[in-house]
Amino acid sequence: MSHHLICPHCHHHVPRGVHICRECHAEIEYGTPPTLILLVLMAATFVGIEVSALTALPWLGIVAAAGVIGGLCAWFARLFRNRVVFNRIYRML
Repeated sequence: MSHHLICPHCHHHVPRGVHICRECHAEIEYGTPPTLILLVLMAATFVGIEVSALTALPWLGIVAAAGVIGGLCAWFARLFRNRVVFNRIYRML
């Protein structure tokens, strides 16, 4: 795997791990999209509530929600480990 990326906006070489392109100031996002993290939290909340209601054991719902968060976060981290997105806002002067 290359240690450098090429910015699609300015075609400047950017070292992997940097969060802002030094040339055009595009923001660089790595890994799991933030919206999926929100989806994981919503799914964990739903599972926790359902398990608590079905078993009448509130602590079991917390354990189930923690399992959902851990499992889905690990799966998404593996699934999106090579994801790199350059975001740049163009402003009119």
